Amino acid sequence: MAYFNFGYQMLHSVVCVLFQFLVLRLIGRTLTGIAATFLFQMVYLLAGYYYTATDQYDIKWTMPHCVLTLKLIGLSLDYYDGGKDKVRLLGPLNGVTGHDAWGGGGGMREDGKEFGK
Repeated sequence: MAYFNFGYQMLHSVVCVLFQFLVLRLIGRTLTGIAATFLFQMVYLLAGYYYTATDQYDIKWTMPHCVLTLKLIGLSLDYYDGGKDKVRLLGPLNGVTGHDAWGGGGGMREDGKEFGK
């Protein structure tokens, strides 16, 4: 559906989700991970606003990307707050993508099921 709406500009979302996945996997539950997430996602969004700015009201990839930015920063904070519980917030890459692409996503347990199921 993202390709239908935005064409190849959907790659902006893919890049940010992959970056977020790598930060959570490689840096882990640290304040450095939160800072890296916040800086990268906000700079990417602000650069998108700068390069797509016009004098008219446009619906471009930056509008849903704003929501994605907030969700990815929230995911990083949730992962940090989770500590070392038995249930992990970060599942496989498709779990992170599903959490960020669907508004009702709440993370994945270690066994691959969604929370609450």
